[in-house]
Amino acid sequence: MTMPAPARRRARRLTLFAVAALAVGAVVVARRRRSRVRGTPAPVTGPVRPAASGPERHLRRMAVGGALAVVLSILVVVLTRPGTDGGGRVAAPRLVSTPSPGPDGTYRIVTVPGPAARDQTVALTGVDGTRLHLAVKDITDPLTGYQQLGEQRHVMVTVHLHNTGRGQVGSRLDADAWVMDEHGVTHRANGMLSLSAGDAPSGSADPVVNPAWRLDPDWQVDRPIVFTVPAQARLTRLHITVPQGSAEWNL
Repeated sequence: MTMPAPARRRARRLTLFAVAALAVGAVVVARRRRSRVRGTPAPVTGPVRPAASGPERHLRRMAVGGALAVVLSILVVVLTRPGTDGGGRVAAPRLVSTPSPGPDGTYRIVTVPGPAARDQTVALTGVDGTRLHLAVKDITDPLTGYQQLGEQRHVMVTVHLHNTGRGQVGSRLDADAWVMDEHGVTHRANGMLSLSAGDAPSGSADPVVNPAWRLDPDWQVDRPIVFTVPAQARLTRLHITVPQGSAEWNL
């Protein structure tokens, strides 16, 4: 699991403050030691080690300062390094209103996260504590091996799912998925081809009945979604809705 972004930022700030406090404390201690040396010396009761010469003290200070600079540089690089999930950036897009196709050519307006970049992982959190990370892994265009109907082609989008929350989640994605072309026309997923392509589980497609469609906490899986679109259509956006919410990507 990845630490939420606000928690990472707070941890980085606290660590940087602690390092700065240690550096200031070291300077204060060094100055106090020098002030004690400049004061009245205590009575000598035994053999005294000769004080280091000026050049030797200078070299020691340079070595300590250099070591401190190296440590601070390493801490800054580690603490400011952005976190990733599955090799991609985790998106926290703003919510936007968008039309979602319904039955018989109708549309309904839904609120969904704004489109993420193709290489971004979208994190969705359900009201029941479930959390799902989704990422576009691959696009096969055109998808061969299936019968083409007239001036159409099949496109398969492979989506990577990672259950990062509590409890099981369903992994079927074609039930409410569509792609949009450059003219703003949406094309819903081809359920029959989606259930037979790639590594889709066999048997019932209902996650309640077929456990192969359920994803346990911290499990990951790839799921194919097939769309049948006009042969010349240029696809620009992918939309997926799952129980944890909706996600969109620019293609």
